[in-house]
Amino acid sequence: NLQLARSDAYYFNWDGGVQSGSMDFYNETQFPGRLPEPVTLIGPEDGASVDANGAVLSCKESENAVGYQLLFGPDPHRVMDYYIVSDTPNPPSEIITASPFEPTWWTVRVYDQYGSTIYADPVCANFETLAPPLIENLTTGKRYASIRLAIDDAQNGHEVVVSPGTYVGDINFQGKNLTLRSTDPKDSAIMATTIIEGDGNKSVVTFSGGEDANCVIAGFTITGGKIGIYCSGASPTITNCSITGNVNADLGAGICLKDGSNPKLINCTIINNSTSLMGGGLYNENSGPTLLNCVFSRNSAIYFGGGIYISGGNPTITNCILWEDLPDEMFMSGSPPVVSYSNVKSGWLGEGNIDADPLFADPDNGDYHLKSQGGRWDPINQSWIQDDVTSPCVDAGDPTSLVGLEPSPNGSRINMGAYGGMPEASKSK
Repeated sequence: NLQLARSDAYYFNWDGGVQSGSMDFYNETQFPGRLPEPVTLIGPEDGASVDANGAVLSCKESENAVGYQLLFGPDPHRVMDYYIVSDTPNPPSEIITASPFEPTWWTVRVYDQYGSTIYADPVCANFETLAPPLIENLTTGKRYASIRLAIDDAQNGHEVVVSPGTYVGDINFQGKNLTLRSTDPKDSAIMATTIIEGDGNKSVVTFSGGEDANCVIAGFTITGGKIGIYCSGASPTITNCSITGNVNADLGAGICLKDGSNPKLINCTIINNSTSLMGGGLYNENSGPTLLNCVFSRNSAIYFGGGIYISGGNPTITNCILWEDLPDEMFMSGSPPVVSYSNVKSGWLGEGNIDADPLFADPDNGDYHLKSQGGRWDPINQSWIQDDVTSPCVDAGDPTSLVGLEPSPNGSRINMGAYGGMPEASKSK
């Protein structure tokens, strides 16, 4: 089960005969490679049922290994085709509660600094006693244990629904025009608890295969990445998502758009993302996104464009709120964006634009509903409450925009911000 990635890194001498002997390193300066130690699995016995609460499928530490991959597959003889469940610098430690295969064959493959790998013979585990996996392709009826595997198996036009939970690992839509959504994208509490979390080293969600507006992601919190959402030559629809807590030492942290990407971002919050260069919330390079009813707040950049940095392209920004981004809300290199009926701190030219405290409900705890004397939705208590003040963003959106699902009284005019046109829109006073 050993595969060498670079034969020029390894050189050994065998000292002895056919029956016995020892292996020694040869010319360690020129050939520094150290083979990873064979893997010893730790987990349920071969063929055993996994406990109802799940199980840790792991291994002993392997000398010379720098990474450990937990692998699942339906066939004990085709390990190279197995699905990578996790890839960690230490033996797997996560409790596994579901599998996309029945029966499931699993093993751990380790690799060294040169990419050589070795794995243990696969072991069979029975997951029938566990609850069904939390991800379902509604088009085919198949269920999956990971978002990545569900996308791998999906086709254009399919709809994949993800139950609340934290799903660790980046995903790539691979050019497929499919819908990936939470169980109820319009419910902020479900959006907050349906989380796609990156490892900090790459983009959490990637669109780079020419995806168009028929490719939809809706109702997720996207966090923990070098970039939250990366689009290159793609124009997906991104709705009812929170892009937050992404940190990049390069350009763009929350969202990065390049190469003529023209996505639609609707009813999204882009908050608390930071970059060491430019474009904390959004970096836009030669692209033309449509931003409708979005909130940019508390994003930061070292140089320019804490909220949005525009390097070419023609963004359209309507019914949005840009507030408390550092060092500025927007910075452009080239033509200015078309901004209308939006609340921009320090002001911005354009029809219907204002500069006034939006009176967010509780931004310190991630609640960007607008305060209202008429009624504001409280996602924690799941009830309507009344405030002493009303946000200037209530009933201040584009008069030609549809009020949509806003509850009455709504003044027959859409709100600015992430909940405008949605069932959780703050009411008119």
